[in-house]
Amino acid sequence: MNLAFNFAEGATSSGTATMNGFIPFIKTNAPGNVNTATVLTEPVFEAGNEQWFRAGEEDKRYLLCSRKFHAIASQFPKAQIRTKTGDTKYGLRMEDYISAHGDIKLVR
Repeated sequence: MNLAFNFAEGATSSGTATMNGFIPFIKTNAPGNVNTATVLTEPVFEAGNEQWFRAGEEDKRYLLCSRKFHAIASQFPKAQIRTKTGDTKYGLRMEDYISAHGDIKLVR
């Protein structure tokens, strides 16, 4: 199962399709291990979500992400954070992202 998950090659035969494994997916969709955008903004993230949610019928997904990506994604809502006098905590660690295409659980 691990080999299939990591290295499987997608194909279509008699109307049945199989998906690429994790490694071929990364090589195809993240050449050089970088996003094609120079800066990850929320609109760029949403454009990727549109592609991601095309496959399958489930509208909930888990996104396994690095600490760096998690920190960048947590910046999206920071402009909306408000503080008041007496607050002793500030910041945000986002765990769920509600996309126009489905719900995403961020797993760091």
